[in-house]
Amino acid sequence: MLELQVGPEWTQKISRLRDALTDDTNFIRRDNSFFRLCRDNSRSVDIVLKTSPLNPGTSLRLNIQERDLYIHYMEGQLVFKDGQYPKGVLETLNPTMASLDLAIQLVKQDPVGQMAQRTLIAFCVAESLRSDTVAMSIDFMMKQSTSTVRGLNPSSEMIRLVRFARHWGKSSDEIRGALSEKGREIALKPQASLSAEERRYSERVAWHRIDAGLADVAGGVKALKLPKSDRSRKA
Repeated sequence: MLELQVGPEWTQKISRLRDALTDDTNFIRRDNSFFRLCRDNSRSVDIVLKTSPLNPGTSLRLNIQERDLYIHYMEGQLVFKDGQYPKGVLETLNPTMASLDLAIQLVKQDPVGQMAQRTLIAFCVAESLRSDTVAMSIDFMMKQSTSTVRGLNPSSEMIRLVRFARHWGKSSDEIRGALSEKGREIALKPQASLSAEERRYSERVAWHRIDAGLADVAGGVKALKLPKSDRSRKA
């Protein structure tokens, strides 16, 4: 079973988990790394989320869908009945090592209640997997909460990160739209159906073609969401 622990090196741990849950692509990001792609299947994977080294001993079982990195269950209980983050909660979150440890402990004790704690866990894990900008920011907020490092205002930063979460799908579409016709065709195909030539094909995303209003969010996307006509904001 895959594992993820709260605490130091969150960005690197998320990167390894993301690699296990998504497929690679040859489409080049703005930082010269490559995009990952969500898998076009109905498979879900169990992940063990552990409390930090500061408060070891508690773990929570998360069930994540590969097709959209949506956290469907925690400890076998449905996370959100309508598949969406509860209104008015995201902006109030404060991701720190202590708050995530406490959230894991409380949800472990009461997986049916604890809506704010479930939301904190779902947001930090799912959105970090989708965007490495979100992963790095949460990583920094954890470090900031346990050291003299300063630089981020948690309230202001959460407003920014919520925007990344809400526009992941649209930004993924923008990125695909900034590829050539051949690139888009390959990007829309299931990985298993790609020919050897298509697997070797590489292309840099044309960032000037991306909507300026979404450029910052698109720049942080690491795992591309599959195209979907009736998209909803899932956790």
